[in-house]
Amino acid sequence: MTIKLKTITVTGGEVEFRFEYDDASGLQSVTIPKKDLDDELKVIHEKLDRDATLTDFEELVNRIINDLRAGEKPLPTELDFARLIDVEIESK
Repeated sequence: MTIKLKTITVTGGEVEFRFEYDDASGLQSVTIPKKDLDDELKVIHEKLDRDATLTDFEELVNRIINDLRAGEKPLPTELDFARLIDVEIESK
């Protein structure tokens, strides 16, 4: 099984990593926002009391991809905030 970083995209100041990986059904692709990885790396930094390393990054990506392979959804779901435009939120 393989995991490869294919692209790093910067759009409007937001960085995203696109990885390709294989699983039982073939080649898959996933895009992970850098901010999601940063949150996890911050936890590593706090727990281990040291700066996160590239090895920590690789292990984190490996864990996320293996969770995806196992059918889990380790990435946060994107919320469609646009659906709240002109909606009375307080009354709900």
